[in-house]
Amino acid sequence: MSRIIKTKNLFLALFFIVSPCFSEAASFDCHKTQTKNEKLICITPELSQLDENLAKQYFSSLQKSDDDGEVIKKSQRAWLKQINKECSTSDCLIKNYRIRLDTLKNWKKNIPADTTMFGKHYLLHSVPIINNSTKDGYYLIDAENCISIEEKDKSTISFSILTFTANGHICDIGGTAKLVDNEYQYIPPSDADDIEKACSLRIVNRAGSILILDPEMKCREFSCGMRAGLDGTVFPKNLAMTTGCDRGY
Repeated sequence: MSRIIKTKNLFLALFFIVSPCFSEAASFDCHKTQTKNEKLICITPELSQLDENLAKQYFSSLQKSDDDGEVIKKSQRAWLKQINKECSTSDCLIKNYRIRLDTLKNWKKNIPADTTMFGKHYLLHSVPIINNSTKDGYYLIDAENCISIEEKDKSTISFSILTFTANGHICDIGGTAKLVDNEYQYIPPSDADDIEKACSLRIVNRAGSILILDPEMKCREFSCGMRAGLDGTVFPKNLAMTTGCDRGY
């Protein structure tokens, strides 16, 4: 039983890192389970082992994340909410744990374009807005980073990106992109001006996320505010998520 209790503590530690509602997780053990899923984790050996492996992989991914750390945390929080809502059996949990474990192991690995890119992916977060009337000089507002991708044919997609960054500045760009060497490259419209024609936006498929590259910063010149940018923007893949950013596209 001691190993299972240890596993349970790792599972709760994972919740503790990404969700403030588990503030007493460190003192919890399998004798004090409160939810059906917690009980399933404690009594199912395979699930208990997967939970331990996932907790270790999560912390490892965070340590190697560089600037992806906050994205991984928010992605993990969304995943936890998803399985709590959608899973009520050990089989469901085991399936989702295996998928998530593989996702975290290969978070930054570039992979060929596939159907996991299609749909809407989002990252909810807070951004500071300058306010000289407050004690700290700023206040926080809820913001969204969103990307919508639809397949037009085997080598072409339509996409729309909206990102909010510091001080409320945004990037807003959409259109068509062509598949070139496993990456989608933006195709400026025929009536684009010279600034937009210089845009070399790339949409890169990764195992756990979608990476946006604007290496020459040309796309930001016509699609972003002064303090905003697209290069290096990361969208976590929201597997099977049905809520999030929706601008009607």
